[in-house]
Amino acid sequence: MDLSKLLAFHRLVAGKTEEETKEFAVKFGIDYDEYLIRIKGKEKEAEFAVILKSLSRISHLNSYDEGISHLTNEYTPDYEVTFDDGYKLLVEVKSTQKDRFQISMGNLKKRIEFANQHNLPLRFAVSLKGYWGLFTTDDIIEHKGKLTIEDFGGEKSISWLDRELETCSYMFPKDVMIRSVYSKNRNAESFIKHEQFGTLISYELYCGGKKIFRLKGRNSRYNIYSVYLEALQNRLANSKQDIALNGDITIISEKFCYDDSIHIIPEYEFLIAPISHTIREDNVNVKYDSMSAIAQKDYVYLDVKTLRVILCDLVKKGINIIVYKGNNGYHFDDYRREYWTK
Repeated sequence: MDLSKLLAFHRLVAGKTEEETKEFAVKFGIDYDEYLIRIKGKEKEAEFAVILKSLSRISHLNSYDEGISHLTNEYTPDYEVTFDDGYKLLVEVKSTQKDRFQISMGNLKKRIEFANQHNLPLRFAVSLKGYWGLFTTDDIIEHKGKLTIEDFGGEKSISWLDRELETCSYMFPKDVMIRSVYSKNRNAESFIKHEQFGTLISYELYCGGKKIFRLKGRNSRYNIYSVYLEALQNRLANSKQDIALNGDITIISEKFCYDDSIHIIPEYEFLIAPISHTIREDNVNVKYDSMSAIAQKDYVYLDVKTLRVILCDLVKKGINIIVYKGNNGYHFDDYRREYWTK
């Protein structure tokens, strides 16, 4: 099916329910199952582009046009990336929700041939159940075209993501908690809103029972903190969330369960998590995804430097954050001195 037709259909059904989308698919002769598969792939391509942008590592990103690459039967990659130091490489983006990523050796060979013709190294950016890794073709060949979660992080990792994108992951203490208070009748107090519970009127971050900061009011300096900490809040909410209702007031407490495994959050997750919680300016009923964020020229991306400033402040206020880069763990200030202050 023509890609341009699928993308136009995707824009048309933005904000529609699943049933409404299926009805539109029948009306316009769109294979709904194929639409879902291909749009998920395009969204992942856009997500990786947002990660590159937000990590402030690239000076240029050139996208290959899938719609015309079939004319020459070439196995073109998704992007040609130029880093801020002038280093260039090609990137093919892949994603799967399965336990293992797999590519045929024939497909891999043709992609390597294209890269060799352009005298550029080729990397595979792979999202495995939402967890990103960056792999050389040599490593993929050595693993016979198959990757599992062990290849993305930990002692057996072969991912180059941390190294080539100059990024890392963060581990927060297990006694971190976020307490949010919403009201359905106090709309003027904040620009942050919850679909079900109304306007955010208070947001507090705790660690070990100590209040680290409190956000209250439109002009609070901590408004930006709540945006950049969306990934942490998502992890807490998925672990243990308590909701208390009192009239028009809703109090939500979120924290880690102590029987949970260790939660290590990649830096890129902090930079992309808020996108899906942001209402599009051109349509109050539709939230952004990575594709629509990229399509809007004046979209304000989150910036890794701001994230790091916020995390530095949290450490000063008493939160012991451990940083992981590759297979190595660091106390936050040790990592900051070694990698950020050179």
